[in-house]
Amino acid sequence: MINPLSKELILPEERRILKTLNKKFKNPNVKYMTYEELNVERQDYYLNYLRHRKLVKTVDYPDSDLLDHRSIGIAPTIEGKHYFEWTSEKFKKILINSVALPIAVTIITNILIKIFSFLFK
Repeated sequence: MINPLSKELILPEERRILKTLNKKFKNPNVKYMTYEELNVERQDYYLNYLRHRKLVKTVDYPDSDLLDHRSIGIAPTIEGKHYFEWTSEKFKKILINSVALPIAVTIITNILIKIFSFLFK
């Protein structure tokens, strides 16, 4: 099931983080990306926002018995991997409703006006 929180628009800095992650994860051998590679802090506001929206997840050490249990990196979730597909679909829908539909209505209206003015001369 798609998380409804992931359908909200994100800020430019969050978009940069998510794009960087998605670009790195196109390689199937990549399991996670470290915080240093991503150039963010563990408690970064934007990263926490993405985590709250369930667009990224933390990756923990394989040995979970460590006393100092800390995450070693982050990875995009399924929603995070497909977030930009959703936004492009939303953009296409807005473009059709805001631009294409009014143009089509204008063209049809002008054609009808020309036909009626020609018929009733």
